[in-house]
Amino acid sequence: MADEHYHSLIVPRHDNALTREMVTLNDAAMEYIEHAMAHNTRKSYLSDWRHFEEYCQKRNLRHLPAEPETVANYLSELAKGTADETGKKRKTSTIRRRIITIRKFHDLWMSVQRSQAKEKGISFQEMLNPADSVAVRETWKGILRKEGERVTKKRPLTAEIVTAICREIPNDLQGIRDKAILTLGYAGAFRRSELSALDVEDLEETGNGLWITIRQSKTDQTKKGERILIQYGQSNETCPIRNLRRWLKAAGIRNGAVFRRIDTSRKEVWPHRLSPQGIKDTIKRVAKKAGFDEEDFAGHSMRRGFITTTYALGHHERDIMEHTRHKSLQVFRGYIDDLKKTENNPTSNMGI
Repeated sequence: MADEHYHSLIVPRHDNALTREMVTLNDAAMEYIEHAMAHNTRKSYLSDWRHFEEYCQKRNLRHLPAEPETVANYLSELAKGTADETGKKRKTSTIRRRIITIRKFHDLWMSVQRSQAKEKGISFQEMLNPADSVAVRETWKGILRKEGERVTKKRPLTAEIVTAICREIPNDLQGIRDKAILTLGYAGAFRRSELSALDVEDLEETGNGLWITIRQSKTDQTKKGERILIQYGQSNETCPIRNLRRWLKAAGIRNGAVFRRIDTSRKEVWPHRLSPQGIKDTIKRVAKKAGFDEEDFAGHSMRRGFITTTYALGHHERDIMEHTRHKSLQVFRGYIDDLKKTENNPTSNMGI
């Protein structure tokens, strides 16, 4: 089923013979467009686009196709905190994503116009995507110079922190599930979306450990699938395989979604899959319960912690990347920048 906003996307004609006509993308076209990107990415784009639409509507401005000045002013107001009634100044990372969203929606709009014009034998007047205009590019440069682009990274969940948290997790139904999420997420360097999507059918326990098939991920949108091996842990309390076994047995899960929502008042497992947001909330909750600042951690902390720990232990970058499913060495090294700076640091042994 197509997302509602995509499904009902009606785009007006540009200045040509088709100006008065409207075109609605059919179900099949929208379904393929949606599957061209990850679900969470699509949700972010839709949310961003709705915000831009509302901004334009309140100012009686056209949003599709938008004028370059409209987009440039929108970015400026996002940075200043005047784009909506919240008064919130947006981070440069958010503004960057809004530019990408506006560009993608205009690319889609122009593609439809071009196709429809060709079918009717009418010439289509090409136009510059407003997100690529000089006004927008210069506004974006100015925002970066003035506001900067500081990246705030979440704290990694290292082996020591995972162990400390596990000690504080109670042995009730929710605790058994949470411990399985934490230890499996750490050992598999999982993204929260990957953990959420796991099914029992993706698991295969052997004498060597647990083979897990990841059917789709951020770096595998075409669903080729990847298999990783997780071996047995040294401690019974933090072993991801044993914790997963305990959870599946306690929850009575034999097929379908591995991690599910729980009715804590009735102590019942629901059939609904735990969402990526639910995975993130779980990590924050168990970290807080163990005495850590929950704001320091997020779902990505498990993945960051695995990379940080294994690199510090001396594992080769290539082997870690194979396990974490990283395709880019540059992206991977972003996780270990701080560690690399401590190796053979030029300020060591300076004699002062």
